[in-house]
Order: sequence, then C-alpha cells, then structure tokens
Amino acid sequence: MLGPGGGLLMPFADGSDLFSLGLSRYPILCGKPPCEGESTAQLMYKNANEPPPDLRSLNPAVPAALVAFLARALNKNPGRRIQTDEVCAADLRAAFAGAAAGTALPRPAGARGTVDIEL
Repeated sequence: MLGPGGGLLMPFADGSDLFSLGLSRYPILCGKPPCEGESTAQLMYKNANEPPPDLRSLNPAVPAALVAFLARALNKNPGRRIQTDEVCAADLRAAFAGAAAGTALPRPAGARGTVDIEL
C-alpha cells in the first residue's frame, strides 16, 4: 500500500507510511476497503484523489476520535496528514482513551476473535 502519489513517479511524502497504516486499518473498522476499483490503475487513482466513504456511514459504532484519526491519516494533502510516529501514537492513545472510558471499540459484521493492543 502506498500513500497518494507513491508509485506515480512522484516523491514519497512525509507520512506516507502512516497513510498506509490508515489504509490497512480502515477495513478492520468497517469491513470494506477505503476505495475500490476494477483495475490497479483505477484503484491508484481513487486512492490518490478521492476521499474514502465516511466510516460512520458504514459502522456507526466507530468512536468519533477514531474516525478523526483515520481521516487525518488518510488525508490526501501530505501537509495535513499525520507526520510522525510520535504524533500517530499520541492520536491513537487519545482515540482509544475515549473507548476505554466505557465505549467498546466497534467490530464490523462477521468479525471473529480478539486482538490485544498495548500502546
């Protein structure tokens, strides 16, 4: 998975690895990828140019802080994207803190098993 522009003869932007993190976490929360295409070229175009569907429209149980984290991680503008691992970790801690306060993190339909994550 590449950040927008990656593989398109453009330099990799800061935060492209964190963009990829967002791409890989989005389907865990809602059960479908943030963009779909009939070909690799179409998928790359959508990945670089179109925002993903709102997570809460696909899984209303996703906490607002986690939606905001993924929106920032998946921002098409590199300057508005999460830039460092430290900022990423702080944002995730804040998102999970709200969930730990009494709201369980959502599970997409058909999800099985559990995963423990320590930040």
